[in-house]
Amino acid sequence: MNCADRCCPLWHSLICGFTLAWIAQFAPITRAQAGDPNQRGVTNSVGVPVQLEGQLPVAANRSPASTAQRLTSNDEAHLILERALLSAVWGPPMQCLVQQEILMFDRRLAGSGRYFRGRSGLGEMKLNIKIVAGDHLNILHQVSDGRTLHTLQTIDGTTEGWRVDLGRVREYLGRFTQQDRLDPLVALHLSIGGQNEKLRAICQQYKWTSVESGKFLQPGKQTEEVDVWWLRGERNLEASRLRGQAEIDGLLAGADATGLAPQEIKIAIGRTAPLQYWLYHVEEIRRGRGKGNEGGYSLVARIDYHQPLIQEIAATTFSDPEVYATNVEPMVDETRKYLPPSRLPTSPTAAQP
Repeated sequence: MNCADRCCPLWHSLICGFTLAWIAQFAPITRAQAGDPNQRGVTNSVGVPVQLEGQLPVAANRSPASTAQRLTSNDEAHLILERALLSAVWGPPMQCLVQQEILMFDRRLAGSGRYFRGRSGLGEMKLNIKIVAGDHLNILHQVSDGRTLHTLQTIDGTTEGWRVDLGRVREYLGRFTQQDRLDPLVALHLSIGGQNEKLRAICQQYKWTSVESGKFLQPGKQTEEVDVWWLRGERNLEASRLRGQAEIDGLLAGADATGLAPQEIKIAIGRTAPLQYWLYHVEEIRRGRGKGNEGGYSLVARIDYHQPLIQEIAATTFSDPEVYATNVEPMVDETRKYLPPSRLPTSPTAAQP
């Protein structure tokens, strides 16, 4: 299975024998062509305010006159997503529960696990997902100590493995300045594995039709609603506003060769501190017509990153012996697919000194 398959929702794999490969993204650049994401008081076409200030460093507003600008839903959604990327890469250590559900052809598959994100900017993460498919327990382990990302996938008793040399990716990006820490394109290239790579894919695969303020009811917390932005979108058939320059980004944003890629998306992103810009919920849908007189069908994949906590994570969490000590041959090296150009242009959405 190639990298593009594992990094996109594999609807064809879900239909033709269930696989966990696509989960790595749920755990999944010409520079942005839009205005300053740090503008305050900007509203969209329906007047919904975009509160883009948060825990992250906020640059001075370079265009005071632009605060009266009214953005389209697509522009507003991308500004929120760019902030989510920055928060995911440079934000504090986090952990959460993960719950996922797949509905297809009157069948339901459900799984659960945990996700850990390490220290700011270091690329430390760990994702464990277990899901029952028939008589089989399928498992995904993904762990990064900041130097190497390892992925192990066990389906029907067969285990496959992949690795990405994160150190080499960082060498291509070079030393990070304060401006780089505010650049969504840099954050996009550092979003490898787990929830971060899911954000990387979302940014490039969809255009957005609406942004609304609302509430999200976390699984297991029936009386605990959180303030979120609900973003709704559809498959993007044109070049994305934020697009990576690595090979993986071309694969993520490529054409739907199978005809089974999701067509619609709905996501929930945290709206208030201290969990502003946290990705809580992703729901992707593919609708189709039946043959002859048969009715239509829909394929639905949902995932919740719920009950998140800002908390220091022990370094031993990211040196999981179950993954690093597993003798899987071959362990495929996919580093080159994540290598950006040796130099990235400066993004218009990055802060200016």
